[in-house]
Amino acid sequence: MEGYEPTRGQYVTAVTPDAFNRRFVSGSIVFAENCYGAQTTGRTPQNSCALRLVREGAAFIGATGLAFGSHLVPRMFLEDADCLARSFFSHRCVATKTSARPCGMHAGTTCRTRIPPASDPFKQKTLLQFVLLGDPGWN
Repeated sequence: MEGYEPTRGQYVTAVTPDAFNRRFVSGSIVFAENCYGAQTTGRTPQNSCALRLVREGAAFIGATGLAFGSHLVPRMFLEDADCLARSFFSHRCVATKTSARPCGMHAGTTCRTRIPPASDPFKQKTLLQFVLLGDPGWN
């Protein structure tokens, strides 16, 4: 995964798939708000953090495309990917370690009811592109 370094004016590597070891990530849930975090087409666990995490036993939630987030006063009004992440981790099933799927469904419902996605194509896109890969709570 890469991040943009504004002082250098370039993208830099933030983390590579080699950073994830089953011993430390198995059974965990990773929610990536970055753009293309769950883009897995043509990728393998050797060149995809998402696929590596799933292979090592974690659940991965991320965007298959651009991830829109809060841009105006984010502490007061969470939108799009920020709303999904907060709603996901605020739901009781994360604290009780149940399956990640109901947490994701709750997050989507919460964000859909705050501002109907039909009124904003960016919200529709955000809700449709976040996916769950793997789920350690399933077994």
